[in-house]
Amino acid sequence: MNLYGFIEWLESRNFSPFTVDAYKYDLRLFGQYLDAKGKTAEEVTEADFSEFISKYTRSHKAASIKRMFASIPKFYKYLEVHGRIKAYPFTALDFDRPKIKNTRARERTYTDDEMARIAQVVKQQKDPLAGMIIEVLRSSSLRARELLALNYKFLDLEKMQGTVIRKGGNRWPIKFSVQSAKMLKEHYAVHKDAIEKRGGKVFGISYHKEWRLLRHIGREAGLLVPLRPHKLRHYWTTLMLEDNVNRSAIVKLGGWNSDAMLNTYGHETDKHLTEEFNKSRANKASPITELARLDPGLAQDAVNEGVEKTMKEIGWGRPVRKQKRKQKRKAKGQV
Repeated sequence: MNLYGFIEWLESRNFSPFTVDAYKYDLRLFGQYLDAKGKTAEEVTEADFSEFISKYTRSHKAASIKRMFASIPKFYKYLEVHGRIKAYPFTALDFDRPKIKNTRARERTYTDDEMARIAQVVKQQKDPLAGMIIEVLRSSSLRARELLALNYKFLDLEKMQGTVIRKGGNRWPIKFSVQSAKMLKEHYAVHKDAIEKRGGKVFGISYHKEWRLLRHIGREAGLLVPLRPHKLRHYWTTLMLEDNVNRSAIVKLGGWNSDAMLNTYGHETDKHLTEEFNKSRANKASPITELARLDPGLAQDAVNEGVEKTMKEIGWGRPVRKQKRKQKRKAKGQV
């Protein structure tokens, strides 16, 4: 199995290191299974893949099994495109993927108060790099790997825009806030020589250092949700939806192929829910409410009268049943 070429291909398309490691595990496990059967990668059939999945279903979590449906077929698609196999073997998988039961509550995004605490911590620690990373992530919806792929050659900071290679290997447009564009300009002015030595890359840090830096800031700010690049994408999407930005524009700027992702990344904040509820008629005073202010007794009588009237109209309730029983007795000559 040409595993190393596939791993390099994943990394070139900005897949997360955690995803790459998980794919490595799946493919090595599949390779061991093929070795035990005495088969090569070119001899694999759908029946082999089905047997492999059945074998490891009990020993692995549903999320891991579902990932194998992505990692192994993607590897064979890579082999087909690069001419390593004659035909893609998984053209019609005839069994269902496992359904994953979500046992955790839906993750929430950061509040405005938490973002203010983050800004305060950055200001106290006087860490311009951390401040710039958080501001760029917050305003541009970049993933962690995409942030490290930013290159000044593809940025127009005067227009506060640029392009970046998103997950999947395609170049997508990005927009920057006024503050993030200003910070990027200052960063280039101070570190111009180092930036040019690394070919124009904005950040000269590793993926794991980026995570450690954000985790430290989040702990200092006392966040309930750890400070992670991915959660800042949730925050960005929530702000865009609350400001009624066109959904197709959000999808394009967020680097997605479908607006279905907005249901995952968008969150309803308490502030937004309160504002929307206040706009509705449910928050307005009703005639019953106005009547209760004058005479609580009259309000209760009005409620009782309305209920009895409704029950008669739909043919249900004690008064209607009593009347029907009386009519039956009268028909039988008992009354």
